[in-house]
Amino acid sequence: MLDRFRTVLVNPTEEEELAREPLLKFSFYLSSRVIQLLDLGEEIKGKLDAGLSADRFDGRVLGNAGVLAWLWVLGAYELVRTMCQPQNAFSPPILAKLLALKRRLELVRMPDAKMEPKGRNHPANSNRAPPFWDLENQDVILGDFENGSDRFRPLLEEFDEVMSAMTPADVLLHHHETYKRPAEPAAAADGGGRWAFPSSQVPQPRRC
Repeated sequence: MLDRFRTVLVNPTEEEELAREPLLKFSFYLSSRVIQLLDLGEEIKGKLDAGLSADRFDGRVLGNAGVLAWLWVLGAYELVRTMCQPQNAFSPPILAKLLALKRRLELVRMPDAKMEPKGRNHPANSNRAPPFWDLENQDVILGDFENGSDRFRPLLEEFDEVMSAMTPADVLLHHHETYKRPAEPAAAADGGGRWAFPSSQVPQPRRC
């Protein structure tokens, strides 16, 4: 997916921008974060390649990769959760992919971030080592072996596949539109740019 973002668009039309970055229709902010997560994922893979092999174990490089992979899961989960929350912002096929990805991320996020297994009111193993290493696949294992774990590379691959499968037609609503009540009329754009949100929802300055 990252390859298409490396193409420089000169005076692009709206259609050209959306073909490269369909999530702009949902949120400029979220679309940018997805690109950053994909870029971070490639950085983590590079560290795993450099630090872990049959004849090499670089603890400094791998320690950094393990922390970044942990943070990547937290960020990826929150973005996917936000996209799933409205239930009507994306086409049914894309929503189904997002929900499946959310469930997979939840499985490792819960023991890694909340120190408890998903859906269970008891603690995860508090004495486990922060990262586990898969030497054969040059990968870091996230989560808790007793209650659910996964490897980083397949998680990144599925995240990339879901985001890459999206087309402009799959994005049905802007993020701000998902908060409107049925009787609320559509607001006009505020003129602040192609991807600006409705003027009625521009944050107003707070008075002290």
